Amino acid sequence: MNFSRICFVIGFLLGAPAWAFPPAPDHVLYGTVRDELGRPLGAGSAVVIVSTAAGEIVRAPIALGTEPGANYQVRLPMDLGSLGTVYKPTALLPTSAFTIRVLMGSVVYLPIEVSRTGPTLGQPGQRTRLDLTLGVDSDNDGLPDAWERALIERDPTGRLRTLADVKPGDDLDGDGLTNLQEYLIGTYALDRLDGLALEVLAVESGRARLRFATVPGRVYTVRSSTNLKDWTSQAFALSAAGGVDQTAYSGRQVTVVEIWAPLPAGGTGFFRLYAE
Repeated sequence: MNFSRICFVIGFLLGAPAWAFPPAPDHVLYGTVRDELGRPLGAGSAVVIVSTAAGEIVRAPIALGTEPGANYQVRLPMDLGSLGTVYKPTALLPTSAFTIRVLMGSVVYLPIEVSRTGPTLGQPGQRTRLDLTLGVDSDNDGLPDAWERALIERDPTGRLRTLADVKPGDDLDGDGLTNLQEYLIGTYALDRLDGLALEVLAVESGRARLRFATVPGRVYTVRSSTNLKDWTSQAFALSAAGGVDQTAYSGRQVTVVEIWAPLPAGGTGFFRLYAE
């Protein structure tokens, strides 16, 4: 009986396929896909496709709420490679190259970031943020041509004549935001009054009542400091009676939002508003 059992086990093992096991944890790729005017794509408007030279690996639809400040997330299957054989045909190895495209209807777009530098995969179980911009960037400065041309057409001073005149690091309206920052947060780069601003309305019961304007598709966070050097993430409430349990606010429309943030220890603090 023992001999029969041993033969059965050996026969079973010899007949099993030699797959690598266990598979490595997926690598998560996420970020925000924006159109050529800087507007984040809405849920269901497009599909993100990841592929290699061997073909498509995975695809995921544009969806809100997948990540804070992001509208897509894809999980890329990875393999340990310990047996020399991938555990599935579509698995990837660390540092392998891939291509990411965006499908809108029947049109496939190669994002600006991918056309400049082909991305490579990170390690198993890790996460990589890769924001994607659709459109054409003929001067290779990170700003889509369509967004730059819109500024040139609306420039009342006549100083903007070509795409080269709209530089990502310049601050055309003097509001403290660079052109690239204005593109990312959806503000108008020729109007210093149309920018990212945080207003302190009052201090009530140890909390600061703050106000700021929002635009669709952006996620807003607040940081606080006691010395203007060290800044930490600040939780806040969306009402005077609410609990301090928010760390981010997702803009759904053009509107004004009020929040309540506890003052730092000592009763005096400074606040900053961030948008992405």
